[in-house]
Amino acid sequence: MNLESATASGGAVELVWSDGARRRLHPLWLRDNVPDVRHPQTNQRVRRVLDLPDECAVVAAALTGEGLTINWADGAAATFDLRWLAEHARPAPARTRRTW
Repeated sequence: MNLESATASGGAVELVWSDGARRRLHPLWLRDNVPDVRHPQTNQRVRRVLDLPDECAVVAAALTGEGLTINWADGAAATFDLRWLAEHARPAPARTRRTW
């Protein structure tokens, strides 16, 4: 499924997928998963979550040709690959409840 829209709302990001699925992403989760703060070979984080700013509200979110670009209140910005978001940020499919 494709990402239809992304909106900064209440400091977080609201995503809407082409199948109607919605997901609200917490700004701290986004900031902790910024792609360029990972080691290129090991994919290990090179920054601790404790090193993130106390206030990391999202002030803007936009779909671009490169992916989803996020701007935070402290002036930082990052672009997330849409395939990565589809793998990590899409809502889990509803599970069918088994009644025995």
